[in-house]
This record gives sequence, structure tokens and C-alpha cells, in this order.
Amino acid sequence: MRVGEAMNTLDWAWQSTRPYKEEISLLIGLLTAGYILYGIARAGNFISEVAFEPHEGWFVRTSQWLRGVARVLLLSWYAPALLFAFPRRRFIGARYYIELQILQPRVTRPSRRDYTEREYVRRLEKAQAGEVRRRKRVRQLLRERLTEEPGIAVAAMVWLLRQLRLARADEQPLGPVAIADFPQLDDSRTKIKRYFEALERRALAKAEDPDRFLTEARFESGYIAPIFLITGLVNRFADEDGWNLVLDNYRRLIEKDAFYAPELRELRSFLFNCWLLWGPSIQPCSCEAWAIGEDPSSDLMIQYGYGDENNSIDILIKGGLSLDFRAKLSAILNRRANDQVDKPFNIHAAPFVATGRFRWGPSLSDAEISAAQALVRGGSDASRRQPMNGRLVLECRHNDVTVAGSASPASGYYSAYLWLMFLIQDAQGRSFHAEPWKNLFVIFEHGNIADATTYHTLKEQLVAKACATLATVLAEGDRPAEVGGSKGPLRLAYACAFDDSNCGEGDDALFRPDRLGRRSPQGAVTFEETTILAMLRRGLQNLPEDHVLRSGRLVLPTEGASGPANPYSSCHLPEIIEQFYADLVEVA
Repeated sequence: MRVGEAMNTLDWAWQSTRPYKEEISLLIGLLTAGYILYGIARAGNFISEVAFEPHEGWFVRTSQWLRGVARVLLLSWYAPALLFAFPRRRFIGARYYIELQILQPRVTRPSRRDYTEREYVRRLEKAQAGEVRRRKRVRQLLRERLTEEPGIAVAAMVWLLRQLRLARADEQPLGPVAIADFPQLDDSRTKIKRYFEALERRALAKAEDPDRFLTEARFESGYIAPIFLITGLVNRFADEDGWNLVLDNYRRLIEKDAFYAPELRELRSFLFNCWLLWGPSIQPCSCEAWAIGEDPSSDLMIQYGYGDENNSIDILIKGGLSLDFRAKLSAILNRRANDQVDKPFNIHAAPFVATGRFRWGPSLSDAEISAAQALVRGGSDASRRQPMNGRLVLECRHNDVTVAGSASPASGYYSAYLWLMFLIQDAQGRSFHAEPWKNLFVIFEHGNIADATTYHTLKEQLVAKACATLATVLAEGDRPAEVGGSKGPLRLAYACAFDDSNCGEGDDALFRPDRLGRRSPQGAVTFEETTILAMLRRGLQNLPEDHVLRSGRLVLPTEGASGPANPYSSCHLPEIIEQFYADLVEVA
């Protein structure tokens, strides 16, 4: 009886609304249209904020917003059902569009003034053909991703199933986008920054990954190097600004430094400047400065690049230390035949295929990055942090970083600065300057760290250069300096090197090279360390007893012993160089 009464009530309600059927249909239509327009406007506003440079004035902002809306409508051409989807789904489509514009940037057109007319035409045609291929690829990728986005009916059903806990909230995984150009990614830093800032303003739910790209990227050709790039001046301040800062302002930073001979002051200044200009790298260490999160043996952030350390990104390998990745990488860097002697085998960069999602360095939390790598976030001091100096980070699971197979032939080339550093001190072992960076004397060599013989030879060449340079510095260091300078002989104390953090207190570089076997004329095999410091020690042993480098004025750490904490270890170089940046800008 109750069922019958309910049916009668429903029938009465339906009959009573029939006179207003047109009005109700119109209201539903208007609400639906308004809902759709709201989603289009929201997604268009997001695209306009990220894709275009911000400008003042309502006219420019309105025109950019209209361009953003036009791009949202274009997305519906790739997936017509997206036009009637929920605003959230359309917003996801807008995110895909922006990410693909970043991951697949426009092909740069050549400059006419750089080439002959014939060469310019050839390069222009090549660039135009490349841009056509890029646009076609972006259209394919958009269609692939947006056709995965369900229409409103399907989305409503999925939402209902999730509320009833009959379906998981995970997004359907999509295939990664192949990336071939490392430098263009760094050129997109401004747009990437705007992208993550726009996401942050919208306070998205955690399930929507507001601090990561939705799109996975895959690098088929790249080298993993267990080092961390200290951002060079050119990379940090842009080409023109970096050069101007050095040329116009650096002189004023040192013009009053008269603690030792002006010749040494000029040499020290030039070497430090030149070393830093393009960006050197340092090795991860076992000390606390490199610990990430609560578990210091879990994640690993190192370098992934192509051709050169300054053409690289930071790769955050989840589980890179706690699982087998570190052992796998160490084995590849030290691969050799069991009975191999007299032939160098150690390298410091190897080809890997990496798949992951990009993140913006300044968005990383304190628990996701080590103190030594704070430059990724734009600086270690939060009050002076500059987000635009932050860097792009590729976050990968450890099993998504694999050794490149034979199908991806490696070039065997990845270059980096090989360097060693000393402190300029007085006869009592005291540094002259309150600014730590002014006490550093660096000697370097640019070398290929992906080929064993070249890598080893250039380390030997660096040591030979260092011995000649240090001998000259110490031989001329007895002369009195300008007024107010040191009157006694100088000392040079070893600070650190490319492959040796010299951190002290038992800590050491995480990826030390294996020892090299040497066969004597009698057939016996002995093993020698191949670090730059070990090579320097052997080089000094071959010098005469009365040589200036064996006089006690060149101070090296005690072999086989770990000294106290070293404030000039490579682990402290990022903060020392941050202070140099601050001093450089302050004097400008």
C-alpha cells in the first residue's frame, strides 16, 4: 500500500510540473551552459597565467585570457567529450597542454646575422621542418591524453563508484613523453615557475599532484653522474648579466685585498672566477649535509645530463641509496675484467635511461632535499632565497632509472671540471680573509669523465699542472706584499677536490673509485688509489727532497686518517659560493 501511495505522489508531482516543462528545460540548459562556461573560463585563465608573460593593464590581461580560452576550446577538438566534462577534467586537460608546451618547446629559429645566406636558408628550412614535426607530435600527445579523459556521464558514474568505495581514485597512467633536449628545459624555467605558482594559488587537492607534472618524461639518451652541479654564474644570472657582474663588479670586491702579492691575488681571482663561471660539480658525501629526510640512507639526488655537467638536470632517485641502485651504479662506474691491471677502468658518468615526473626545485620540502643541495630551491637561506634561481628536478623511482641497452648506443662523452682546491694561509696556518671564498685557490682541468683512459689521464694532467702552479706560488710567496699585507712565507693547505670531499670526522665521498692494479717488473701486483689527492701525493714523492712542495709549506691531510670537521670541505662549497653570489650582487 505504501508503494502505491509513493507512486501516486510521484505521478502527481510529474503532472503538476508539466505546465512548466519549457521553463524547467530552459533553467537546466542555462545551468548546464553556465557550468560548462565556468569550466572553460577557469581552464583558460590557468593557461593564460602560465603560457604568457604577465603584463599590467586590463586590455592586455583580457586579450591573454581570451587566447587562453581559445586554447581550451581547441582542446575539445582533440577530445570532443571534454567540452561537456566536469571543470576538474577540463582543468586537467589544460595542465596537459601546458606541460606538453614545456616538454616539447618550440624549435629555435636561426639568426640571419650568424650565417652566410646559403647556410641561413638551410638552417631555417631545417628549423621550420622541425617545428612542423613538433606541432604534429604535440597534437598526437594531446589527443592521446585527452581522449583518456571521460565525458560527463562516465565521470559521474566514476564519481559515484568512488563515493561508494567501489573504485580507486587513481588516475589512469599514460605513457611518458620522450625528451631529447636538455638545454631547452632549463630555458623554460620561467614558464615552469609560473606553472607551479598557478597550481599553488588554486589550492588543489593532494590527490591532484599540485607539485608534480601529470605527464611522465622519458630520457633515452643521458648520463648519470654521481655529482651535484654548483650553479655557474652564467646559468644563475643569464649570459649577459653573469658576464657583466663579473667584469664590472668583481674588481671592486678585491681591490682592497692587500694581504699578499698582487700577482697571487690576480691569479687567485681569475682561477676562482673562471672555475665558477660555467659551474663546477661536487661529490655527494656520507656526512649529514647530504642526508634527505628522516632516513639518510633512502633517496639520492645526483646529476643527469647530456654532453656536459652544465647541460644537466638534477635527478631525485627515490630509494636510490636504501635499495640496490647505489651498488648498481658503483659497479658500472668501476666495471673491469677480474684480471685487468695497468689499464684505467674507472669512470664517473655512465649512460642510463630515466623515466619520471618533473618538479620545481623551490617547491621541494625540507624533508625532500639535503642541506648541501639547497641551491636547487634557490638558496639555503629562506629569507634570501630566490625561486627563479631554483632548478628543475626529475623525480624517479629507483627501478625507473635503468642502464642504457645496446639499442641506445652511448657516445662515451660527458665532460666536467676536474679540480682541486687549497687555502691560502700565513705561516701560522691562518686564513687571511673573513669571507671564506676569498681564501680559496682552485686549479682545474676540463675532462671527459665517461671514458676511463681519458678520465685517468686528465687527472694526472691536473696534478702535473697543480704541482707547477703551486711551486710558482710558494716560490714567489716570500716577497712582502703591499702595505698591510703578510710579511712571512705563505702556506697552501689542501681543502678538497672533485673526487674527495675531505669532510673529516670519518665521512667520505659516496662514490670513490676502486683501486687500480699495477704489475711490477717482477710480476707482483700492487693496488693504488686513483683519487686526485692520491695522485698528488705520488707526484710529490718523485720530487727532490729540497723542493718547495716538500718543504712543509704545502699541507696535505694525513694519509689514512680522518681529521676534524673541515669547514672548507666540498660539502660546504655551496654555502660558500652562495655568500660569493650575495657579495657580488651587493657590490653591484
